[in-house]
Amino acid sequence: MVRRSPRLAAADVAVAPSLEPLFRIKFELQIQRDAINNRISKRWKTHTPVRRSRGINNPNNYCYMNSTLQALMHQPSFLNWILTHRSARSSRANVVRNDCKNPVDCAGCALKGLVQRYSAGHFLPNVVPGAIAFPRDIERIAINRGMYLANTQDDSAELYQFLLREVKKATDKRVFPMWRREFHALFSLDTTVNVTCNACNQERFSSTRREQGMVLSVSNHNSTWNNVLDGYFREDVNNLTCPTCNAQTNQVARSKIVAAPQILKIRLSIFNWVPPSAPGIQGQMLKVHHHVHYPDILNLQNRQLHDHLPLRYRLSSVISHAGADINSGHYIASARGPRDDQDIRCISDSNTEQFKQSQLLQSPQRPTQVSHSVLEAYVLTYIKQDVPLTRQQRKIEALVSDMV
Repeated sequence: MVRRSPRLAAADVAVAPSLEPLFRIKFELQIQRDAINNRISKRWKTHTPVRRSRGINNPNNYCYMNSTLQALMHQPSFLNWILTHRSARSSRANVVRNDCKNPVDCAGCALKGLVQRYSAGHFLPNVVPGAIAFPRDIERIAINRGMYLANTQDDSAELYQFLLREVKKATDKRVFPMWRREFHALFSLDTTVNVTCNACNQERFSSTRREQGMVLSVSNHNSTWNNVLDGYFREDVNNLTCPTCNAQTNQVARSKIVAAPQILKIRLSIFNWVPPSAPGIQGQMLKVHHHVHYPDILNLQNRQLHDHLPLRYRLSSVISHAGADINSGHYIASARGPRDDQDIRCISDSNTEQFKQSQLLQSPQRPTQVSHSVLEAYVLTYIKQDVPLTRQQRKIEALVSDMV
């Protein structure tokens, strides 16, 4: 049986990206996304100067949901964007954009309401605000879609992806197409995949991909950050037919970034399927107890197809998990707040704990108050930085502008 890589699944039907001038320093898609993201505020909108992170009550086995929501509540661009979503029941005259598609069961409305409740109240200096009530409307949406069971532990990373899908569909794309363009500018990573045959050394275009972030495979407890990141951008594929030499050969798939998002979600794939060892015994998802040291500043400039300009991200939040498998244990979130490194908190449901930057970057995480467990990093969220150009980069940009 020929092994097909998931990255090459669309190779037979993929269409090569449109040819652009060789002197292009950014793809047109990246230029469009940058323009959209420049219209969405990246600043925290605080009602008072001391707006703080706060807990969310957990009625029963919903730590996976709370940790995901905390990651979203610490993304300023997302917060400002979701507040532009309008319920179809609104009587305001100027709500013609981003009108919700289904007001009864709308993830956009539910998350907007959560943002408003999370930010409500008077925040006192040096006082941790009280936890807010669990968002039953988000629970209802997850259960009604048939994806989750009530009062049952589940996968935080899968819920993160589920909520993004639901938010993307929150408006009618035929009536409000800008909503989806803004969504992709915020969350979607577009890459191109080229494959090289090890026998004839011919490189060919294979496919393009659009994903909401990255999935990095953590194969064992000795995995390093460079290993898992390299594995995303380079994959060895065995027994694939080469259209040039017509041989079944080992080939190498290499990915490059075409357009990057404002908010980059990275899932560390630490739950691996272990098949049953004997008839009658069920297989299970077991966790790799890793100590991958993820960076505070993630530099992806050399991962771009056009790598002349910087592409740099800073860590916003970490969702961590304690336990042996995906259906047990406990999730927490550690995140940077509006005051940056002076406002990093580890949040476990309704409880919060002050963290230092070194604790945010510690792998595994070891809180001392909200939990006494050792928790492995599972989902990382990075925020794109506005990086000043070097003198040489400014010269290149000016030269290209003159040529265009």
